[in-house]
Amino acid sequence: MKPSSFCCICTDSCAYELVGLLLSLSLYHTDETIYVLGDILSKQYIEKMTPQPRLNIVWNVQLDKYSGLNRQKMEQQGIWSDFQIK
Repeated sequence: MKPSSFCCICTDSCAYELVGLLLSLSLYHTDETIYVLGDILSKQYIEKMTPQPRLNIVWNVQLDKYSGLNRQKMEQQGIWSDFQIK
């Protein structure tokens, strides 16, 4: 059975991991759709990478508030739960 699409969540602190995911999907699921809930920095990072993944990437940029933050920093600011709900 073939998936109809893929999805993930990413902020700039893990954009390098998103590169690995996209390149892997690009090899084994060429031209498939992946929905990415992310921040603008991750989007820009992916748009500048070479080679570009052979995927239909649909961006939903809603995580700018969490850019540059890890779990510990989000917990200190009281926004970890908000991030998880996204």
